[in-house]
Amino acid sequence: MGVNVAEDRVLRSIEMQLRKELKGVLVVEVLPKSPAEQAGIKATELRSDGTIELGDLITEVNGEVVVSVEDLLSAIEARGDGEMVTVKIWRKCDERNAEIVQVKLISSEKLQRGASSMSMVGSRNAWQ
Repeated sequence: MGVNVAEDRVLRSIEMQLRKELKGVLVVEVLPKSPAEQAGIKATELRSDGTIELGDLITEVNGEVVVSVEDLLSAIEARGDGEMVTVKIWRKCDERNAEIVQVKLISSEKLQRGASSMSMVGSRNAWQ
């Protein structure tokens, strides 16, 4: 897919700071030239003034609700390399800006040859 996502504990911390519930998985990096970049998925960004601009929140994969990193991993790992998945995202973590995008999955072998992946920031990698 080509994204790195925040650990659940990081998202819970952001929720407390925002005083807003975020049910999903927060994208913190979109790898260059990845299927996620081609699909228009946007990462959370740290601005030069230290503030955070929230990126996309993944809330579903192929109709399966995603509320944790483990949910995302389960939904992704159940599919094969090269398979297209439907991903529901909230732009800037705002449910009012929900969109559906199609994203191609890429294996870790292709990543090691320069392709993209699905992994997590600060946690174990599933699709390195």
